[in-house]
Amino acid sequence: MRIMELNGCLSSIVSVLINGLTTEARENAAATLITDECGTVESLALLLKEGTPRGKKDVVTALFNLSTHTD
Repeated sequence: MRIMELNGCLSSIVSVLINGLTTEARENAAATLITDECGTVESLALLLKEGTPRGKKDVVTALFNLSTHTD
């Protein structure tokens, strides 16, 4: 929670989700993400296709978390 409170942290996590150099980095970003920032859902969907089984679980969790936040 404290990391998420840092200025620019959310944008950095989304940047790793979209542009991470490894699948593992993108999966780790997906595991920490709850946001509707531009490009997030699309990147999660792509990772759902390409990720490892563990990463796909993280992506589904992130998508579920997004779906339960009506904001």
